[in-house]
Amino acid sequence: MLYGDDLDTLVREANQIAKVATGIQGTQDTRVDRVGGQQYLTMTLTAVPCSIRPNAADVNDVIETAIAGKSATEIYEGERRFAGVVRLPEDLRDSVEDIRELQISSPDGPRFR
Repeated sequence: MLYGDDLDTLVREANQIAKVATGIQGTQDTRVDRVGGQQYLTMTLTAVPCSIRPNAADVNDVIETAIAGKSATEIYEGERRFAGVVRLPEDLRDSVEDIRELQISSPDGPRFR
């Protein structure tokens, strides 16, 4: 078992474990989570008329939902409950170009990017 701060070693070992796990029958969507650092994306709204400019909370809500996801419903399976989470597919969440194309509604209804 590995412990400690050597992230390079931990990532290397995690990738080896994931490689073995992928070969197990019935396993799907195996991946290693990021273990270091936090990615940041700085966004600037393009120039739009003040009359249709959304507030910062609306912009943040759309981006947070698209990338991190938000619970939209509960799914019942017998006695168990699961959150139904809405978010963009992974390939779109990881693309700055696709995130740049998100459209946000203003209070008056027009959509803009």
